Amino acid sequence: MKRKSLLSVLFIAFATIFFISCGGNSDNGNSKNDKKMGNFYEKLVKNGGGDFRDVTINKTTLDEAKKNEEESALAESTNQYVKYSYMIDDNNRYDVKYYFDENGKINLMAVDYYSWGPTGDEAFENGTKLYDKFFKEFTDKYGEGKKFSETEYHFFGKSESGADIKILLSDTSQKGSSGTVTVNVSLR
Repeated sequence: MKRKSLLSVLFIAFATIFFISCGGNSDNGNSKNDKKMGNFYEKLVKNGGGDFRDVTINKTTLDEAKKNEEESALAESTNQYVKYSYMIDDNNRYDVKYYFDENGKINLMAVDYYSWGPTGDEAFENGTKLYDKFFKEFTDKYGEGKKFSETEYHFFGKSESGADIKILLSDTSQKGSSGTVTVNVSLR
């Protein structure tokens, strides 16, 4: 009987150690938020092709870019500009804007991400984590960026079309209030 008790105690001890070492609840919800931010990031970058969001500056036409977007998300359209707006959930949205030349080729695109909750701290964290993901992607792809201000970096490189491009990455998230990240990709 003592042997069964000892085995039971050892089993419980090992199970507890295993549970704690595999995560338990020690991350205070961060892994859930990290997964959510990963999903947001995937939505924003699409397949990762082209210079950004499957678009190659000075090569992709507006008609080609429109195929990547949902028609129901079209928010604005002029003869030089098209904007799509997507609600990710009740607290997060992003806009995609394409500016094109007289030949219909994209010469500037912008993606703006907005988070406002459910708390200001979570919104700020969402913006910061998304900015960090973009910063790593652009550093890996284009090399060290140049700090333009406390909230903005510029990256320079060659487009897949061969054109010189500039990428502006900005994080204007406000602690305790909101998360806002902007990516502009344009001809240099």
